[in-house]
Amino acid sequence: MPITKIHNYLHTLRNRQFFVIDILLVLISPFIALFVRYDGLLNYVTHLHGILYYLVLFSAIKLIIFALFGLYRRFWAHASIDDLAQLLFTGITVVLIQVFVFNLVKMFSSELKALPSSLPYLDGVIAIIFVSGLRFSVRLFERASHRLQRSDDRENILVIGAGDAGALVVQETQKRPSLGMNCIGFIDDDPEKQHLRVRGVSVLGTRDQLKEIAQRLHVKKVVVAMPTAHGTEIRKILEICKSAELNVLTVPGMFEIISGRVSVDKFRKIDIEDLLRRDPIQTDLQEIAGKIQNKIIMITGAGGSIGSEICRQICEGYPKKVILLGHGENSIFEIEQELRSKLFNKPIIIEAVIADIRYHERLDWIFRKYEPEIIFHAAAHKHVPLMENNPSEAISNNILGTRNLISLSIKYNVEAFTMISTDKAVNPTNIMGMSKRIAEIIVLSAANFSNKKFSVVRFGNVLGSRGSVVNIFRKQIVAGGPVTVTDPRMIRYFMTIPEAVQLVLQSFTLGKGGEIFVLDMGEPHKIVDLAADMITLSGYDVGKDIEIKFMGIRPGEKLYEELFYADEEHDTTEHKKVFKSGDIAPLRFDQLSKRIDQFIDDNRMHHYDNVISELKSLMAELNSKEKVS
Repeated sequence: MPITKIHNYLHTLRNRQFFVIDILLVLISPFIALFVRYDGLLNYVTHLHGILYYLVLFSAIKLIIFALFGLYRRFWAHASIDDLAQLLFTGITVVLIQVFVFNLVKMFSSELKALPSSLPYLDGVIAIIFVSGLRFSVRLFERASHRLQRSDDRENILVIGAGDAGALVVQETQKRPSLGMNCIGFIDDDPEKQHLRVRGVSVLGTRDQLKEIAQRLHVKKVVVAMPTAHGTEIRKILEICKSAELNVLTVPGMFEIISGRVSVDKFRKIDIEDLLRRDPIQTDLQEIAGKIQNKIIMITGAGGSIGSEICRQICEGYPKKVILLGHGENSIFEIEQELRSKLFNKPIIIEAVIADIRYHERLDWIFRKYEPEIIFHAAAHKHVPLMENNPSEAISNNILGTRNLISLSIKYNVEAFTMISTDKAVNPTNIMGMSKRIAEIIVLSAANFSNKKFSVVRFGNVLGSRGSVVNIFRKQIVAGGPVTVTDPRMIRYFMTIPEAVQLVLQSFTLGKGGEIFVLDMGEPHKIVDLAADMITLSGYDVGKDIEIKFMGIRPGEKLYEELFYADEEHDTTEHKKVFKSGDIAPLRFDQLSKRIDQFIDDNRMHHYDNVISELKSLMAELNSKEKVS
């Protein structure tokens, strides 16, 4: 019978079938044990009564032990080393119990006295060999079947990276021929891995030999299995693959794999996020979980890019209740449905609340009803040019909304409040930046006033967020160009959304009240280089297929962003990727509230000239007091 047919038959076996086969095996094993003991010279007729007595008693013992040790609660097509260890432990237990029972019963049974004392030893060993062999044959024939499948209907590939992720890639391609990939070798720069075999596949050479190896083996595609590699390393690999005219896929980032959002077999093209990838962030997940477990947590702006990611990561720490607060019903509905689908077996209550943070009375009712203990404030208007043309919205949402939340947090004794800020709040030249800077001061002054754990986390641009330049470039490339850049000198800091939120949560654990935590954003990147990389990754040539066009700086924009004020002291924290600003609140909370009331009233009356004038005056007053301090 062909191996594939044997594999197909064995693969259909379920635990109830294994139980029936085990009955036959444990009935046969004593006869084989006696045959071995007497070198085939045993007279079975003479020992018939003893053998039958032994069969009934010890077959039952073996089957009971197999059941107690979980041999009928496993999926043997994916048997592992742990399963093998369990089988060996089961075998040892069978032998020890059989020997004990045999010697005990033998004292009272004339039938067993005629049988050799070595029988329970031999029988136990032979039985467990049979049982183990049957189960691991499922795995053995599965692997043999995959290897013998015709590879000409699958594309030969090389895997770059012979580590854990590379082994998982090979495992997935072997288990799932539907992926259409046949891994024929690894590429890895580690000299100790050269010519070794990983899951039956050899390490053929280093990346410098990639072009020659690919040509020799007629390979046209590679999979980069290095989810923790730095962006500069990914860029070098991409350049080598491009010179070798190879199609390049990669596996998801390590955070996506660990979080369970995607599996390692979700191959995709290398994206701009991979080229900007930094060293993996190490966060104290246990400490974060300890701070949020069994807590009632509210996230404002929960439907946004940062807010929704906070929701996802927060739920990993088993809070008691998560309140998804947002103004946009569709985005709140989407994150609510996503969380419910993932948490259906977890005791976490999800509450979706549609509310505008500008309305104090509505928020007051929400605080009374849900009694939040921890708040992550991510709701904000963040689009610079839009807020220049709509200053009243920036002021009412970013400033008034933040003050509403802070004042109610004080009133209802909220334990901790973390506001998400932006690098545009540093030396702001636009309405959005000024509104976020005043929001920062609101949180700091409230922390000093109340002695609560109210703090701010400040960081730069996040890749993939709504309104991100990356998403704009993607749409322009799909449309055939041109890709528009405001100025060739413009630079920005970038961070992935999961990475930013990891550090936000880590900052939350560090906060004692009144701090501005600033995330290490790495090195800034030129926007024009970002555009060129995205065009190249999409398979086009810059200038030939898609043009980059410079449009001029938009209202309120700066050529570069800053993370600290020039005279703002900052220190390191317990986490190397999080800094703590020495910023202070120059006004008391009650004084600041009165100043804010002055231009909030004008804002309601649509006296926008007065609003902007008063906003700039307050900013000047704050800066003056900061310098005096």
